[in-house]
Amino acid sequence: MTSSSILVSFRGDGLTDSEWLGIHEEHARHRGETLRADALRWMINAFDKYTVLSEDRSKVVVGSYRLFEFAVSLEESEHYKKCALSTEFFTPREPAYPEIAKDELHACAGDFIALTQFATELVHLEGVYLWTETVPDTVPYELAEFVSAYLTELSATTEVPTHRAAWGGYSRALRALISGTDETFPSDAGRAHARKVLLHAR
Repeated sequence: MTSSSILVSFRGDGLTDSEWLGIHEEHARHRGETLRADALRWMINAFDKYTVLSEDRSKVVVGSYRLFEFAVSLEESEHYKKCALSTEFFTPREPAYPEIAKDELHACAGDFIALTQFATELVHLEGVYLWTETVPDTVPYELAEFVSAYLTELSATTEVPTHRAAWGGYSRALRALISGTDETFPSDAGRAHARKVLLHAR
């Protein structure tokens, strides 16, 4: 069995991400926050698309969960760049979907990373290995460039950086993401995500 095929448990209340995201989506729609609800629904659909669950839905194949994590990061990066380059200003009374989606994706993304970071089933993987060995060998076409750049960036990291150095690397990667071209965007986003997970390396 490869590390990417290990089943890891959902923590806390044991709900899958699609279930607790669904609760928040329902509440958002009830409050009339349609754009926020749409962003949550996007994550639910991505979870259902990429993840493989155990029969009782209490665990998930970590490699499939990493693909979900990558899809969320790629989507967040798209909205992050769009907002950073926009000449329009977001106001609470005139919300724009990219701004709402960016904030909602960012708020949830830490929880998705944490599932791998704190999985007791993965305690044998330390440092950078936790973030490379849990990536499946087969990656969907739409994530291929992102994942390739992500793995290349981490393969060049011989040791876990200090938290300060990790923040510096992540900030530089975000600047490169904003200044990059449409052609380099998936790779820029993958490198940024690699720098982001190093902030969570143990």
